[in-house]
Amino acid sequence: MAIVTVSRQLGSGEFEFSTQLAERLGYRLIDRQLLERAAEELDVPIQAIEAIDEQPSPPLEVRIARRILSGATERVPLLWEEIAKPELSAGAVRSFLPVVIHELAAQDNLLFVGRGAGFVLAERPDVCRFHLIAPIADRVLRVRRLFNVEAAEARRVIDRTDRARGRFIRETFGADWSNPLNYDVVFNTGVLGIAAAVEAAAAAVHRRIRMLAA
Repeated sequence: MAIVTVSRQLGSGEFEFSTQLAERLGYRLIDRQLLERAAEELDVPIQAIEAIDEQPSPPLEVRIARRILSGATERVPLLWEEIAKPELSAGAVRSFLPVVIHELAAQDNLLFVGRGAGFVLAERPDVCRFHLIAPIADRVLRVRRLFNVEAAEARRVIDRTDRARGRFIRETFGADWSNPLNYDVVFNTGVLGIAAAVEAAAAAVHRRIRMLAA
């Protein structure tokens, strides 16, 4: 079988694409589960992981993580000692995610959403790496609906998210998040639509499985 990773621009229809593709393939969808597993293994609140998820390492995220974890010092004294250090970056907490990804990827029939899973598993021949993009107008419309904000604020959210995800991939993996050569297939959902993109992705996964079995 194969493993699927989905990288995505915010507002590209990532939720619909990922859930429909996972259902079509009969795969387990791994999204928030990655954060939950990392929090469990690190013995910290899930909010601490969420605060720095897919973000680079600016001081704001570090302060957020410290504040959230401040209520857990008795439970995780060793980790708190590390987090309390001024030089700690958000990446120090986030660095456990690749460990979780590798652990989960020992199974088959998984679809990972985000968190750099495609870069973590880049050397595996059984991994299909997809990236979703969409025209800015489509993205703004989806983000407006998702967050119930005006168009200008939706555009600001998109721009911030694009920059953050780009820096996250660059700082963590030394790669260009937007480079199509880092993926097996890039789907423009504004051109194809979600349903057609799901069909094409499923066909690509089945082809990969046949190639591995040959």
